[in-house]
Amino acid sequence: MTSPIDGKIVPFGQVVDAVRDFLHAPAGDVPTEAGALPNLHKLASEIRAKTGELTDDVLNLGNLVQSQPIAALPAWTSVRKLENDKPGATDPLVAVFQAVANRLECLRNSAGEALVDYAALETYEGDAQRVHITGYLGTASQSPMVGQFKRKSGDTTTGPVKGIFIRDKLSRLWVREFDGMVNVGWFGAVPDGGLGYGTDNRANINLAIDYCNTTGLGIFLPAPAGSGNYVITGPLNKFLSAGGWVQERVGYDYTSGGAILPVIPSGGSGYTAVTLAGGMARCEVFVSGGPYNPNIGLIHFDNPAKAKIDRVRAVHTASFGVKIDKCWDCNVLDVSVELCGSAAEYAFSMNDADDTCNMTHISRLQVEQSTTKAIFISPNTLSCVIDNIHAERQYSPDPDLLMFQLGGNRCQYNSVRLDAYDSVNTRCRLAGANTTIVGFLCESSIRAEYDVYPGTTFTLISPEIQGTLRTLTDQVGTLIVTGGSINSADFIQGIVCNTTKIASLDIAYVQNVDAARNVFRDCKIGTLLGASGFAAATFFGGEIADPGNLLGGKTVLDGTLVRQAGSSTITVGYRTLVTRNGTRIEAPVNVDFGSIEADDTTFAASLSQSAGPNRSKFNDGVIVLGSVSGIGGQPDASAFSERAYSKNLAAAVGSPRGWMKAGGDWRSVGSLA
Repeated sequence: MTSPIDGKIVPFGQVVDAVRDFLHAPAGDVPTEAGALPNLHKLASEIRAKTGELTDDVLNLGNLVQSQPIAALPAWTSVRKLENDKPGATDPLVAVFQAVANRLECLRNSAGEALVDYAALETYEGDAQRVHITGYLGTASQSPMVGQFKRKSGDTTTGPVKGIFIRDKLSRLWVREFDGMVNVGWFGAVPDGGLGYGTDNRANINLAIDYCNTTGLGIFLPAPAGSGNYVITGPLNKFLSAGGWVQERVGYDYTSGGAILPVIPSGGSGYTAVTLAGGMARCEVFVSGGPYNPNIGLIHFDNPAKAKIDRVRAVHTASFGVKIDKCWDCNVLDVSVELCGSAAEYAFSMNDADDTCNMTHISRLQVEQSTTKAIFISPNTLSCVIDNIHAERQYSPDPDLLMFQLGGNRCQYNSVRLDAYDSVNTRCRLAGANTTIVGFLCESSIRAEYDVYPGTTFTLISPEIQGTLRTLTDQVGTLIVTGGSINSADFIQGIVCNTTKIASLDIAYVQNVDAARNVFRDCKIGTLLGASGFAAATFFGGEIADPGNLLGGKTVLDGTLVRQAGSSTITVGYRTLVTRNGTRIEAPVNVDFGSIEADDTTFAASLSQSAGPNRSKFNDGVIVLGSVSGIGGQPDASAFSERAYSKNLAAAVGSPRGWMKAGGDWRSVGSLA
């Protein structure tokens, strides 16, 4: 290659090697005709020491030089000009260095003067338009003051705000230049808390919260590797900014670091650690009570609206972990609550708070190891969707307190698992109107109870209730169960079951002995109980393995198979049995002051009446395969209404085929040949 300066031959490979060394060799000097000059990495190190953050810009310049053909570089074509500036310099590398040096000078000018901390800026009297703070509070892994400040001329009214607005010795205002969220470290918050407590960050974080509330910016709580937690000794100010709340680390508990760690100072009392409100664009919040189990509410969402809540973690307190009051139009991705709750506060709750929670979607809710009270979702919660509730290992020392309540009006739950250590003391209430739970697993001996609003329904699809399902005494709505299994349905009223397997069914009472209030379609029933004189139900299809004496008020069997449990006889005493549409009863049946109304039914065993007036009737489709005794003759005069008909089950030549009621009397119909 011919030198454009003096015509000397310079090997092209030598030039390329020299440029490559300048760009990529470790920090040091490179030989040039102008003498030893620092290479790019050495320059970068020097600038970094001066400004704190310019290395990337310098290296990007190096990448730019490397990516272009050497002859196309402006520095190459201007080498004659550089020769005039630096006589005797014919090495093209000098031109490249000069171009880089010019760029570095520009970067120095834009960065301004470097100062170590806020105090240095407060005593500054220089002429720079920008300064760069390079220091940290504590260590470099804790609270950063690092950042660039620009002088704002003519502002004499803005007061100092630690970390954002600083006035120097000449009362000039310096404003931090930044994009994005507000770092609590700028205000002096230090994540150094652990077993021995640590720096009290309440005042510093409150400064950041107040600034965000004023500006609408988001707040950021960094958690560099090895950091501890942000200790506070009192409640933080309510966060109202739409900019969002983000903690860098959302871990398991305080040992993970990065959490807000609320403590109660000596002589202090309980409080709520973090309160969030408004339409946050993003929310990742992590609060841990640490190993102290304080009586402190951890995270309170107070009327959030159109908020995007990404990750919420609350762990270890003798109060609430997460409380949501009257939220609306929110999208909640992941809520995790562990080792929280008390006799006074639920670990997790959604509350009305003079309004309702509505139109909100929770994608995942995990509540574990709660004490006494785990989950409460108000029955007035409106049009919300909650997916994947996982709640296990709860501790319920008091059976009179409600561990779980899943409520709502036109809400939907998808996949719910509830579990407890002492499940015999644990209760779950399903409450509200027109709400559906798909995949409801209630483990061990947990008692599920339902309270449905008047004229409405509450639906369970494919439930598995391993304990007991029970109604409240004043329940007036209807529970609909489709598929699944129930170990014991006890004291039931107001229910419709479809294709459900029920090991033990105990019907309570129904007003006016209305069998339509309890309906079972194609269900497989184990033991049927219901001795109350007001117990009534209708069974369409399905099977009853152990019918006992059926129900104390009225039993309607429509196409149902009733099996014989051992040699037991079904006694119809002071109650009504209605059978129809192909019902088959394989057990012996005896009427004792009761009545049977049978259409198209097969009695596969004996049929008898031992006491009381004959108030039974049978149509011509009734078949008795066993013996008939004391029943099947002319019904009692007061039984049934006009034009009622009953078949003669005591078949004999010359006897009536049956009887029909006319004019208040039973009249024989036909004659058996």
